[in-house]
Amino acid sequence: MQRHVKTIEKLDDDLNGVAFAGGKKYVVGRTLPGETAELKIRKISGNAVLCNAEKIIVPSEKRIQPPCAYYEKCGGCSLLHTDYDNTLAIKTALVKRKFSSLGFCDVSDTVGNGICGARNKVHIAFFKENGKTKAGFFNEETHRVCDVRKCILHGEWYKKLREILVRWIYGQNISVYNPATGKGVLRFAAGRKIGDELMLTLVQTRTTDADYENLYRELKKQFGEVSLYVNVNAEKTNAVFSDKFIHIAGNKTLNGEICGVKFKLSPNSFFQVNTETASEIYNKVVDEVRGSNADKVIDLYSGIGVTSALFAKNGFQVESVEIVSAAVENAESLAKDNGVKGIKFHTGDVNSIIGGLSFDNAVVFADPPRAGTGKETAEAIATKKPERIIYLSCNLKTLLPDLKVIIENGYEIRSVIPYDMFPATRHVETLVVLNRR
Repeated sequence: MQRHVKTIEKLDDDLNGVAFAGGKKYVVGRTLPGETAELKIRKISGNAVLCNAEKIIVPSEKRIQPPCAYYEKCGGCSLLHTDYDNTLAIKTALVKRKFSSLGFCDVSDTVGNGICGARNKVHIAFFKENGKTKAGFFNEETHRVCDVRKCILHGEWYKKLREILVRWIYGQNISVYNPATGKGVLRFAAGRKIGDELMLTLVQTRTTDADYENLYRELKKQFGEVSLYVNVNAEKTNAVFSDKFIHIAGNKTLNGEICGVKFKLSPNSFFQVNTETASEIYNKVVDEVRGSNADKVIDLYSGIGVTSALFAKNGFQVESVEIVSAAVENAESLAKDNGVKGIKFHTGDVNSIIGGLSFDNAVVFADPPRAGTGKETAEAIATKKPERIIYLSCNLKTLLPDLKVIIENGYEIRSVIPYDMFPATRHVETLVVLNRR
């Protein structure tokens, strides 16, 4: 086999290493600029050659031994081969590079709180090997489940939960789903741990007579307060959940608190996966709203209503807009439970609702899904001429086009702060504040 040796020149937007030779662009994951690596070609697409680094011949001084035994096989983390300070520096450099295209260069350093135990949510996949049930994470590159017994991103609670699930499955007449054949019952286990409470949802292709009460008892022994659900999803789809949730035992909601706001989560509720970093972001957003001359906040893509409640607690009138009706119901309950008034809730598509809202003396806070607001909504927000627009994004690829539209309609960027919401991965959360020119 031909030996390919290349020196990495830079990192691309997905934080993969890139080398150039013979008119080809070699894309190599888990490498750092300045490293020389022996490559194994995985796929060729036009001028792009996708590779794995078989051997690092000349390592970067920033390279470390990954603090995880599963790093090479799992695929869930892409930056554990360098120290955490350099991870933050890499993400800062990425955001600076992207924002330079908008003529803004004063990007703040990335804010991070470390890797260990950062995540409060996990999706565990299952497979059978030599008659034994294995559990871990799905590798998007190999399309296989990697058996992972412990994970530094989630901490000890993942290890304990996985052990309980594997033992329980062993004693049940429940088959593990095989995505290649479409046969089997148990697809995933979706767990969320906040404070001293755990919510677990088993995703199955159909209902069964498995002994869920035994599972619940074991979870209670380990975790205390537990919410246990089954979700029936027989569709061949990337969506983890269907709409069919069956409450099995324990509380129906998961209780938590962030920035002084108490909340309750249903199995399909959206909540940030990194509570500590989310708290820092929300506090910064409130500071930015306070620093304006506004007396109203238009809270777009407001989810279960945490930010709406935060704004209202700080004396602002709030127009809260969310398309998912169940999330709006959660938001209304959240406001009531926290004794918060001054919020008007709107259920529906953002673009169809904002036309009927008054933006006089208002600040807009937008926290859209990965797809961003889109051109039409970005333009609609800007033409309403709020004093300030605060945009929180988990996807630079959709954030930049949205900001370009907003800028073209009379705004300028005031500040950009990256946050390491997803440590050890290529993802970065970005908080952008824009003022009307």
